[in-house]
Amino acid sequence: MKVSKRRSFLGKFSFLLFSFFVGKVKPLIAKGNPFGLNKSKGKLYFPNGFKVTEVSATEAIVWTRLSHSEKSKPITHKKAKTKPKANNYYPVDFDENQPVKNMDGAIAGAKGKVRIKYKTMGETLISDWYETDSIDDFTAQIPLSKLKAGERYSIELEAMSEDGSDKSTVPGSFKTAYDAEEVKPVNLTTSTCQYFWNYDDAERGFQTYDAMAKLKPDFFVHTGDYVG
Repeated sequence: MKVSKRRSFLGKFSFLLFSFFVGKVKPLIAKGNPFGLNKSKGKLYFPNGFKVTEVSATEAIVWTRLSHSEKSKPITHKKAKTKPKANNYYPVDFDENQPVKNMDGAIAGAKGKVRIKYKTMGETLISDWYETDSIDDFTAQIPLSKLKAGERYSIELEAMSEDGSDKSTVPGSFKTAYDAEEVKPVNLTTSTCQYFWNYDDAERGFQTYDAMAKLKPDFFVHTGDYVG
């Protein structure tokens, strides 16, 4: 892949988000289905995890994506730099015209429903169900409101298939911002310009995220140029 084709390559990936995970990966197979989209029946997973965004003292938005695949498609292409001192790696003998479902790191999305249970100090609240569909790449953004400032919330995302026959969950937590009038020390981390083929860990993806997590930041800012 030539450097000039980077944007074209990333554009093809924008339909399906990709992530790195440890474990066996089942290939996505869908005859007559160029994007490898799974059927709407069957158990749903959260292979892209979830992100808590737009956090304020009283509100937050939880982003997630559903799939019938528990893991991403494995990386099969070798990578190399076009020049010894170049910043980026590129896949070797990569077919840009192949179906998205065949690309390294692909995860096919799936229709379904998702909601959130969140609690703090013994109080448990449950959001409405939000549907995932192809128009939004099978993602959902669930708003949470009337939160308490400076509080840590335990959350559980629950996914349900369209026919209601299968359910799955994933736990997590987040903390709201303090009131604007309060003076508190802040620990934040940030990154930018993440490019898929620059990964430095074949299983975990980018080591920097594990390193940042050890710092236990109050929040994380990604400043752009990100597909993943």
